[in-house]
Amino acid sequence: MHAKLILTLTERGQDEVTREEAAEILGSTPSNIRNLLSHLTAKGWLERLGDGRYLVVPPAYGAEPTGDYNVLALASASVPKGYVGWWNAASLHGFTTQVPNAVTMATLRRHRPRVLAGSEVRYVPVSPEKFFGFEKRQVLGRSVTVSDKEKTVADCVDRPDLCGGPSEVCRIVWGASFDIDWERLVDYVSRIGSISLIQRLGFVCDLVEATVPPPIRDKLRETVKAGYRSHFGPREKVEGVIGFVPDWGISVSLTKQQLLGDVPRKREIAP
Repeated sequence: MHAKLILTLTERGQDEVTREEAAEILGSTPSNIRNLLSHLTAKGWLERLGDGRYLVVPPAYGAEPTGDYNVLALASASVPKGYVGWWNAASLHGFTTQVPNAVTMATLRRHRPRVLAGSEVRYVPVSPEKFFGFEKRQVLGRSVTVSDKEKTVADCVDRPDLCGGPSEVCRIVWGASFDIDWERLVDYVSRIGSISLIQRLGFVCDLVEATVPPPIRDKLRETVKAGYRSHFGPREKVEGVIGFVPDWGISVSLTKQQLLGDVPRKREIAP
């Protein structure tokens, strides 16, 4: 009976199953189905998603964990509308060498944090205006909804606290600069509509010497309103920080060394 359920779901190409669907496939009683699903979960053939839903572990993997990225498929399937974002997305796209311990999902409404496959999954509600720029990717044979490359950059610059902090933002922007569509990125940050995001992005691109086409830089610069001021870094005053950057109208309370410490070939730049 155990094998029949897993093989039937695999033949159908079905990634998820509910208790009701399992009962229909096997023609069994609700109590027997609950016991069966609990057994398959304990053996590693299923992962519990909640609300009577389970993610199917393909037989090709066997009843073993499918690696670090299995939790991304679980997290992606755990909410009806959401995408893997920020630090996790940057790691998936290869913009950073860091692999976060927790998974952060962008969602349209609040959800309680949960633990899936031993990893914490956090759900960050975003406004409908920011809920765009995501795609389906195959990760270890499973479908994962993740922010695309350009939206990942925009989201990380918008929320440094969700991607390892300011120095990691610089590492992500540098890593992404070789592999993104700059016109799309400008379109995305314009849709988000945050001047402080544009100021931060422009400053970081200049700092890491990203390969930004001059017309793109000019377009970003023209978007910054005269007299508009924003801040990047901690609020406490520290000696030797970069300070005010007139080109972008942004005050930076961090040193170059602090910001470039994780950026390849930039680590030796003095403050």
